Amino acid sequence: MFFSGLFALLLTAHLLESGVLWAEESLPLAAALRMLHGSVLYREVWFDKPPLVPAVYLLWGARIGPVLRAAGAVYAWLACVLAYVFAAGIWSPREGYVSAGLLGFFLTFDTHSAVLPLAADLLLLLPHLAAVLLVSRRQFFWSGVAAGIGFLFNAKGVLVLAACLVFAWPEAMPVLAGFVLPNIAAAGWLMGTGSLGPYLDQVWRWPAKYAASPAVSDPVWNGVVRTGNWLGFHVVLVIGVGLYWLRAAAKGRWKFAAWIAICTAGVVLGWRFFPRYYFLLLPALIVPAARWLRSQC
Repeated sequence: MFFSGLFALLLTAHLLESGVLWAEESLPLAAALRMLHGSVLYREVWFDKPPLVPAVYLLWGARIGPVLRAAGAVYAWLACVLAYVFAAGIWSPREGYVSAGLLGFFLTFDTHSAVLPLAADLLLLLPHLAAVLLVSRRQFFWSGVAAGIGFLFNAKGVLVLAACLVFAWPEAMPVLAGFVLPNIAAAGWLMGTGSLGPYLDQVWRWPAKYAASPAVSDPVWNGVVRTGNWLGFHVVLVIGVGLYWLRAAAKGRWKFAAWIAICTAGVVLGWRFFPRYYFLLLPALIVPAARWLRSQC
């Protein structure tokens, strides 16, 4: 009943935006349409994100309108399910329900441009949650595979790998081996299609130049303001994490602290602080916050 109701709410909220097409999803949609017509990504279609971003749009034929919004609702719901399974697995179902509910709330009521587009930052959310869930179950190799798939959606997937290594330590090698596997497969596809050189230019070399030039004159102050605004709207998570830190056993809490620190570094990277960048931080705050919030429900 809980997850049925949650999906109904997510679907309703997404369908209300069926008549809107956001900038962050227009480029992957265009790339996916060209792929459907036989063009080769990177070699014949310019695209500045990893290959799975446009590929995921092929699942529904790169259609827009209600179909696109329904796909977004399904994606958000799956992320909530993973948040539930993760928190319920390390604590109890009550923490799981709190985690899923919090994630569903923020995937609906954060800023429109951060929530709706199935773009690179949001598409990393599902592999991120899957990776930490698997590492919590000591399935280290598959955790690495999930992080590797995340890297093929967003370069910040390497930070998800770092978080998984923290949780898995000292069992680092299975995680690294799993991470490498999907990326070797992707490299083989790129070489086979003659797209490796254009891929390196479009996804790595040129975006690195873009990232090296901040978009505002005072990026530090911009980061302080935007992060303060984000934390203000997510204050329940800030309080929950703080109280979890005070009450949790020292043995377990340092891993969550490292996870939060790694994800915060990913938000800061590039000094742009767009709202969608904070999706990387959201799971790292929700899961420990749910531990304290469970006692209040």
